[in-house]
Amino acid sequence: MKRLTRLEEISESFEGVEKCFAVQAGREIRIMVKPDQIDDATSILLARDIAKKIEAEMEYPGQIKVVILDILIRTAIEEFLQFIGTKAEK
Repeated sequence: MKRLTRLEEISESFEGVEKCFAVQAGREIRIMVKPDQIDDATSILLARDIAKKIEAEMEYPGQIKVVILDILIRTAIEEFLQFIGTKAEK
């Protein structure tokens, strides 16, 4: 449990990160970023920087996958689904 919490703490310490979720017993960290602060190019650098900080501060067996999620995509999908729902009601 401490490992999962530590992964999330490390990831959330970076600017532009909104929320983090350690999944698969800590073998993957999913990071939701603020799309108005982090663009596609910056997200690549952010993933690399987070991975380097995890390597420097933690001991773990194997690899940890760092996944950056853009919240804007989720919002667009939700809006599209709402749009489809209103079309179906008519």
